[in-house]
Amino acid sequence: IGKKVGIQVHPHMLRHTHATELIRQGVALAVVARRLGHTSAQTTSQIYEHLTADDLKREMQAFHQRKGHSQ
Repeated sequence: IGKKVGIQVHPHMLRHTHATELIRQGVALAVVARRLGHTSAQTTSQIYEHLTADDLKREMQAFHQRKGHSQ
């Protein structure tokens, strides 16, 4: 697959993507940590939890909706 897309793909990349997607889908960090075999959810957070501009925008919109503010 790496030759077709021009990048080297490693199994750890799939682990990283899986963990990040679980977190984005709202799975509790402690659950993701346990699934990955981490003893600390903090470790999982530091390695796999990444915010994008879309994440920030979505959270700010939700905040404004909860507070009854227009955007």
